[in-house]
This record gives sequence, C-alpha cells and structure tokens, in this order.
Amino acid sequence: MSDWEPAPFIQRLVDERYGGRFTVRLGPQWCYVDREGVRLPDHGWKLHVSSRAEDFPALAARAVPFLLDAGCSFKLAAGGDVLTGLNYGIDSPATVGKAMTIYPEPDRVRELGLALAALLRGHPGPRVLSDRRVADDAPVYYRYGPFVARWYRGERGRLAMRIPGPDGESFDAVADLDYRQPDWVSDPFRPDDDETPALLGDRYRPEAGLQRTAQGSVFRARDTATDRVVVVKQARAYVGDSGNGLDARSRLRNERRVLTACDGVPGVPGFVDHFAHGEDEFLVTTDVGEQDLAYRVGNRGAMLRAGTPVSAEFTRTAGELARTVLALHERGVVMRDVTPRNVVLGPDRAHLVDFGISALDGLHVPGGTHGYASWDQMRDGPATVSDDHHGIGMTLAFAATGLAPVVGETERGLSALRTLQSLDRILGPAHAAFVDLVDDLLRGAPARADEALRALAGERWATGAAPARRRAAPHADPVAVERQVLAELMRDVDMRQLRQPASAFANVDGSVYTGSAGVGLELLHHLDTPGVPELLDRLATHTVRANARTDVPPGLFLGSTGSHLFLARLRQAGFDVTLPAIPATPYDTDDEHDDIMTGTAGAGLGHLHLADVLDDAAHLDAARVCVERLLGKSELTLSVTLDAGLPEEIDTDPTASYSHGRAGLVDLFLAYAARTGDPGVLAAAGERSRELRERTEVLVARARDPRAIPLSVSWCQGLAGIGRTLLHAAEVLDDSRFTETAVAAADACADWIPRLANLGQCCGVTGVGGFLVDCARHTGDDRHRRAAHAVVAHLLTRSHGPDDAPRFVDAERQDAPWSWATGNAGVLCFFRRLNRPDTPEVVPYSHLPRARAGERPALVRG
Repeated sequence: MSDWEPAPFIQRLVDERYGGRFTVRLGPQWCYVDREGVRLPDHGWKLHVSSRAEDFPALAARAVPFLLDAGCSFKLAAGGDVLTGLNYGIDSPATVGKAMTIYPEPDRVRELGLALAALLRGHPGPRVLSDRRVADDAPVYYRYGPFVARWYRGERGRLAMRIPGPDGESFDAVADLDYRQPDWVSDPFRPDDDETPALLGDRYRPEAGLQRTAQGSVFRARDTATDRVVVVKQARAYVGDSGNGLDARSRLRNERRVLTACDGVPGVPGFVDHFAHGEDEFLVTTDVGEQDLAYRVGNRGAMLRAGTPVSAEFTRTAGELARTVLALHERGVVMRDVTPRNVVLGPDRAHLVDFGISALDGLHVPGGTHGYASWDQMRDGPATVSDDHHGIGMTLAFAATGLAPVVGETERGLSALRTLQSLDRILGPAHAAFVDLVDDLLRGAPARADEALRALAGERWATGAAPARRRAAPHADPVAVERQVLAELMRDVDMRQLRQPASAFANVDGSVYTGSAGVGLELLHHLDTPGVPELLDRLATHTVRANARTDVPPGLFLGSTGSHLFLARLRQAGFDVTLPAIPATPYDTDDEHDDIMTGTAGAGLGHLHLADVLDDAAHLDAARVCVERLLGKSELTLSVTLDAGLPEEIDTDPTASYSHGRAGLVDLFLAYAARTGDPGVLAAAGERSRELRERTEVLVARARDPRAIPLSVSWCQGLAGIGRTLLHAAEVLDDSRFTETAVAAADACADWIPRLANLGQCCGVTGVGGFLVDCARHTGDDRHRRAAHAVVAHLLTRSHGPDDAPRFVDAERQDAPWSWATGNAGVLCFFRRLNRPDTPEVVPYSHLPRARAGERPALVRG
C-alpha cells in the first residue's frame, strides 16, 4: 500500500468523533492535523514516529486515534509514496523515518513519549538519526527543534534555522545525522545516550570514519582478534526501502553474497565477517586503500591532457579496472555501480568496492548512480554486462577529464553523447583511440563493447593508431537559446519559487544571490516579453516579505542592500513600488564581514548604485562611510577558509577573490573614486589594485597547473571575478598593465571552459563567460568574443536536453534552480550579455565602456 494516503482516513475520524476540534490540511509532503485554538510555540521537544511505507496504514490506525484523544497537533507524511522517498534518504538523510511528527505541550513530552512507545512497541521503522530513541523496542524518537520555521542569515549570509536561547545564545536547529540539543534544556528521557559501542561485533574497534549516510556509516577499524586493519560497513534497518521490502540490509546481504562468489578475484576486497547489532547489520571486508578515484582527480587533476602522451598511471588504472570487470563477468557477476567513488586506488592496484546492487545468479537489488548507470538500469531494466560497460566508460571519461557525466537526460543515449562530445573538445584527435574505446563502451553493441573492455585490459590501446571517428558537435542559435531559458525561468519562478509553503527556503530568500532580487534584476532586461512585468510585481512583493521574515545583513549579494537595489530599479523602470526603509548609514551586525557578499564592501557598492538610481545623495554618504571603514582597518575580516587543503602551487587563495576577498573591496574603492573623484581613495585604490595585479599573476600560473581545480577560474574565488576588477582598474587608473594581467587571466579561463562541470554564475562557466564578454568589450580583441561563444558550445555539451530544446539546470537536483548564482537567471544573464554586450550584469559592478569599432583601445598600449 505504498500509495496509501492518510488524509481521508483522518478527516473521517475527525468528522465522526472530534467535530470542530481539529483541522486537517494537506500539503505536497505533509498532512497536518491542527488542534483548533492551540497556537504552537516556536520551538520545543518534538516526537517522531518511524515506519516503513508498507506499514504506514497500520501505524496511522493505531497512533492517530491516540493523538486525537490526547489533543495533540501533529503531522504525518502525505502518502506512502512520500514516506518511501523520505526513507530512502538520498536528498535529505535527516528526514529518514519521520513518518509522523508530534508537537506536545512542554509538560507532557515524557508522558506522551512513553505512552506512544508502549502503544507502538514492535512496530518496524528506520532509525531517526537526528533524534534519540524513547525505548529500544519502539519506533518513537525525540529531539529539541523548531515547531515553526524561523529563518535567519547565518555564516557568510546563508539562510539557516536557529532557536534563540534565554540568555542571547542561539542553537542551529537544522536536523542532521547526529543528535544535538541546546545547552539550556535538559533531556526529558535520559541524561546521556552513547549508541556507538566501543567494539563493533565485540571485535572491531573503529579508528576512523570514512563515510556517513542515512543508510549507514563506513569505518576503518582494527580487528582486535588479528590486529589487522579492516573496513566495516553499517546497514541501518528499514532505510532505503523503496516499497519492495528491500532496505539497506538487503544490499549488505547481497554484497556478502557477491564477495563470497568473487573470492580471489584481483581488485575485489575480501570478505571477512557479517554480523548484526540490534536491528542493524555490519559487513567487514579487507582494507584495499585510502584514496578513491574521485579524490585523486579532484586533488591532482585529470589523468589525460590534450597534446601530451597517455600516462602510464592512466593506462595501468584503466587496465586494472577492465581486468577486474572481465573477471567479475566470468564469475557471473554484473557489478552495476562502477563509479569514481567506488574505485579505490590502493598501494598495489585499483580495486572496485561497494557491491550492494550487483547482480549474481539472476538476482540483484534495484538502483544505480545517476550519470554512471545506464538509461535502462535507472529504469529497473534487467541486469546485463552492458551496465558495466556503461559504468566503466563513464568512469574512465571522468578520470581522463575531471568532468562528471550529465545527469537528468531527457532522452535515451543523450548522456553518453554529451560525454563523447566533451571528450572530443577536451582531448582532441591526439587521444582519438581512447575516445573511440569509450564510444564503444557507451554506445556499441555488447560484443563491440566487450572488445573495447578487452583492449583496455590489454593496455596496448594507447600505442595503436586508428583514424578518429567524427562526432557532430552540438550547435544552437544563442538568441533562440536565450528565449528558451527565459521561458523556463519564468515557469520555475512561478511554480518553484513563488508558490512554495510559507516555511520553505524559497519564501524567505529575497537576495540577489539565490533569491527573488537576483531573478528580478535579470528580468528587468526582458520587459518586452509578455508576462514579465506581472512576474516582476510578484517578485517585488516576495522580496519585501522575505526580508521582513529574516534578520538580513546589509550585504549586496546575500543581504538587504541587493534587495533594495532591485526594488529601486523597479521604481526607476516605472513600477509602483513602495520602498522599505533603507538605512542611510550601514548598521553593525553580529556577524560583520568586510566582503562583497554580505559585508561592508557590498553595502558600499550597493549604496553607490542606489545613489544614482534614487538620485539621493544620502546613499553616496553611506558609501563613503563604508569606504572609510574599510580603509581605516589594519586587518580585514574576510569570510574565507584560509586552508582549502590544496598544495600551495595550486591554492586558489580566496583572500584575493571577488566574493569574499580583496578584489571585491578594490572594486568598491575604484567605483567610489571614479564616482566622486576623491584623490585619497583613488590613491588607495591604485595601491591595492597593484597588489592585486601582482597576486593575480601568481594565480594565473596556478590555474594553468595540470593539478589546478575549477574554482581557480570561477567568479567567486578565482580569476573570472578578480579579472573583472583588474579591467575596472585599467579603466579608472588608465594603466594598461592591469589590462595585460586581466587578459592573461581571461586566457587561462578560456582554456578551462571545456572542463567546467558547474554551469552557474558563482562557481561555474557562465561566470567565466561574463568575464570574457567584458574582456571582449574592453579590449576589442575578437579572441575573447570567440572564447565567450565557446561557452555556448560547452553549455550545449552539458545540456540534459537535446540541442533544439537545451536544459542547463535540473530543477529536481539543483538548489534554487531559478537563481542568479546557480540557476537559470544566471544562465539567462550570460546569454543576454553575449547577444547584447552593451547590457550590464544584474549588478553592474564592472560594466566598462566598449571599445570603438575599428580603433585599438586607448588602454592597450605598446
């Protein structure tokens, strides 16, 4: 009964026995039962009741009448299918098991919890990881948390939930995979509860945690009987049950079955032990290494490079994986989950791990990893060796380029095609032999794919010569794509941003970065499109309401200043907008920073724009206050992580970045000096610009290192953001040296384009594209215009829709899919500026004069 819905059953009960005492409300995820006349406090002890989806009707039949008799307000999953999704735990692990949530009065928490535990003793359900358990034999749990969502701007201006304490302290209220409670409350059931035994299975002592998911944790442990290091994998009861009776324990048992059948196969961990602890089960295997392929590529770079020979490391790794897969097939096993995270690079060779969904003797557990699993596998097709051909093809393509597969494909074979198109663009004809092998693995008939696998296993493919196959590159008209993205954005804003429940993240975010202000600032450039003016009216209302519901800091991208700028530009465009009170002088906050995103520099830049938009000199004074504060500080407060764990030779140095570092501050000083002519600020801007230019030259060299990471060229932490500030410096200071360094940064960014998996403005390729558009306008050099158009080609190779209907943002998997920073508003901004370069960014922080046609720019001397 996975499709069972509780609302009709509860409504019938209420109508028959409790007329007028309760209201039943149905939302997309929850069915709410509210006690009439009772207002819930903002926070307190809440109870959760866990259940499998198939037992959900039985749970409701027992628990709902009890809770109605007790006069409680509560909610429960809107249906069995919703509960199945919650219990799978992929998107939100902390929601696993939360079939019901009860909001008791403070003095009745213990009484109701114990009574529910007695009533539901023996009812099966997954463990609720964020909570403590009332009794070991009942699915009743508790934690201290919010009854009503209260959002606030937390670290770096990101939205979070918190609970205020009695003495001014606060508690981060978002549930995670550990039990936590505020310091000022006492546990109503027990003072302490350590659920982790000193020894697992009375034998294995955990030494390090390797992975934590809703399904279970993975430990590196010491076997006290033999003193050897092993890997222990936990499977939590009832978690991951997709309605077929199979849960995480089923996958663990299947893995034991497969490992036993594969005993002695090189590249497969050895089975050691399998035991139960309570309802959970644990599998113990030999330890085959500490580093997986995803970590290796993420920290040391792609394993193949255009114009360089195939490395011995790559040939060996591909050969070892291919030989292991062939050996598995000879044992009758289809692995079905060959992914970079499941390839462990040990000291002696590469190994495959995690056989939970593998097939043997006609039996397997459904599932797969998006992008690496084939179209048929993700639709529960029969297990075949083609599943492994696809998985190893995608995994080796990732190893070669660092580019993960496209997910969310809208038609069969599209993800494979996109991978091959990317390989062609990145590796070129020099590595055609490898690309053709991947083509055979992904798209060839089973016999041809098996030949490709054997060629990889023989490790002789890299020395062979064969004519390169030609695969058509994607193509689309940028103007047509702009119209398509605008239409998709308007649909997403209407359905996913403006029609969400009051407690949803989307409803409290009025920012430029991920919220309604950023979308609105972009839509102001599309006023001639039917429906846009009406949508802008709704976004204005949303922005005002969102900022009223949270304590918003005065930042530009993640603060109130950016929201005010959107509303002011709406009024400037002729909309009837009532502006909220805008502080004429920036105010202090508990989490004060100096950066562009949430801090003083962003507020100052925003006030410069507000001074022009509103024709109000008070905002120019506010900008002056911001500039003076920043120039008067001996040490800046930057919200950056100084140690990113990277070697110094490829460190991105976020302290120099635009979003959270010095480049954003320099941009403010330049803008203020240009706007006011203040000689002192101009001198300070010049000095800091020169320091930034010198640092950028180092960062350009780092970005060209084969081990560099994509963030090295991003808007937020890399060259795309810093380079725009240097272009601004070249304009304001009339110094071509800044142009030269900015151009070097642009060239480094252009080289990275085919390898950027992130498509967003903040961390991805559209942010790089905007910088290239600025470079083309500033220098008049056609190579930057061509590079900006190369971004279009790359976006099409990352589209999960066909060329005539491209899709760049997967709304099911992307946070804030409407937004400027990570969503369609940012993609639209890039296409709009590519098609109409004279139009500015959503926040025109570096919109520079365009070079005159036929003239060499005055700033490029030589």
